[in-house]
Amino acid sequence: MFQYITIFDPTRSHGEEDIHQQLLLHHSFTGSENSLNDKLNQIGVIQGLWSLTNSLSDEDGNQEKIVHLHGKVLLIIRVESRFFICLSMTKDDNPINHQFYLAHLWHCYKFFTLWYDKFASIPDARELTNLLNEHFVPFWCDLQVKPDAITKKGIVGLWHQSHKMAELEFAHCDQSWESLINQDVLLESESYLGIKDILVYHLPNFEQSLGYKTYGLVRNFSNDIDFVTNISNWIYHSHALYGNLSSHVLASNTHYKETPADTTATTSNNTQNQTRTFVPALTTTGEAILHNLTLPISLAYDAVQEVGATTGISNSISLFMDYLPKWNPSAMTSVFGVNSREHGPAAAPPQGYLISPLCGNGLPENYRQRVVKSQAGTINEKDYHCIFWHYRDVLVCVISEPNFKKIQDRQYLEDLSYKLSCSMEKFYTTAFPKEKHNIQQQQQPPPMQSRKKLDSIGFALMDKRMNQTHCSIPSWPLNTENKSHHYGTFLDSMPQDKLWELQHELVQFLQSLQNSRRKKSSTSEERLIRLSNGLVCFIRDCPDEIALVVGNWFDETSHGGPTLISGLGPSAIRWWNQRLPQG
Repeated sequence: MFQYITIFDPTRSHGEEDIHQQLLLHHSFTGSENSLNDKLNQIGVIQGLWSLTNSLSDEDGNQEKIVHLHGKVLLIIRVESRFFICLSMTKDDNPINHQFYLAHLWHCYKFFTLWYDKFASIPDARELTNLLNEHFVPFWCDLQVKPDAITKKGIVGLWHQSHKMAELEFAHCDQSWESLINQDVLLESESYLGIKDILVYHLPNFEQSLGYKTYGLVRNFSNDIDFVTNISNWIYHSHALYGNLSSHVLASNTHYKETPADTTATTSNNTQNQTRTFVPALTTTGEAILHNLTLPISLAYDAVQEVGATTGISNSISLFMDYLPKWNPSAMTSVFGVNSREHGPAAAPPQGYLISPLCGNGLPENYRQRVVKSQAGTINEKDYHCIFWHYRDVLVCVISEPNFKKIQDRQYLEDLSYKLSCSMEKFYTTAFPKEKHNIQQQQQPPPMQSRKKLDSIGFALMDKRMNQTHCSIPSWPLNTENKSHHYGTFLDSMPQDKLWELQHELVQFLQSLQNSRRKKSSTSEERLIRLSNGLVCFIRDCPDEIALVVGNWFDETSHGGPTLISGLGPSAIRWWNQRLPQG
């Protein structure tokens, strides 16, 4: 599917003699060895196509392009006004729209700036090449192995400029879970001004979710953090890619690799012996330690500097381990993301730190804290420290000042864990009050009068002002048996192929709408389109928002009105009038 990825900077050369200095990264996914001249020819073609398409379309300000050539497709983005990133793909029967891969080029770049810096802020070309090689190559190798990570995110993954918000309704109580975090953590004397913000995510397993609208960032408590969108999208991507968020995943030390299937399987599995399967890279700790002991120290340091030797290898973990951990119920900090609702009421909910200074001293620094860049590439650039804690399906990211020493204290962290646990107990009590009943009651379907009718529309709204996305259109079938329909839509029970067909149609129509808007130079554009399977979609694109509303054409009796949204019936009109406030 992928052919190669290359990153280059045309400003680094001034003539034919030093043209090779343009090339910062070139990785082939096919295993073919390309000469330097071949690589330079490829980036020359990319530059020529970029200039040609700009001259034909008069879109000098466009920073992304999809170029279809004979037998392949080039996805190109330009970042920081001078760096080009290009992914070459074969033209095959891939059901995933190329717009999703183009969006993930942006995701990959923004994740790089989150953990490292802007490209231009790393003047040493060799150092930049090493970091690009370590970050970009594993990212795309993982997606080649697990393309369903893209399909799970659906149209939300298309909008790299924003992050998905969860829409949970909390029952009224004397003291909310938010006030507990505010009073007991953020405004507490030991934490005040030390903890900058707390991000609370609700991340249920895709198949077991009560509704896609419940997935995402529930809330944060500060408006001063500029990287909320990037770190949120990184968390969503990791969760979609690996299924479970473990300490190893959050430390960016887990990747997939392609391995041949076991040819010694039993005869009942002989039909699968000739296929290839994708499994996480597994290496026992003993083998890793033995490998480390046999490596001279000088070779270990040199290996980190060699681009070819470090392809797809993390410099912080490659000398320790290379495996995807499995969840161990007895270890509180092993893995986050297991379906905690399967445990009985007497069982303690899985909770604890995933990344914190409480981890073992022998592990790399990424397991103790993650350092993120704020306002990268500017004179106000600053580092913040992040630790991660979880409770059932909730992930909490605690962002602190780099000089906040209390976050290193064991007693402080244990007290913080207790306070967060109290808050999350209140979170679940008010967000999912029916879970407090016993197992027998949970196994019985709720009475018809207590059920809320499934939403007759699905929506996706990207607020360009707040950089937030609200979405209830699933891209993965949800298990709705014996569950309240409080958060569900009529789309949840559709089969996977139909849901992805819907996502594909939405992307196509959205692209058509945006192209039409650019040609007309209009400020806004909206359409009402009949989709397949009896669905109808309202699409609107304007400077403030992008909105998509999908309804069942046969559910509503009235399809008339003064606006296009009226064609989807009363439910769509109510949602439209109650969406994010204008102005």
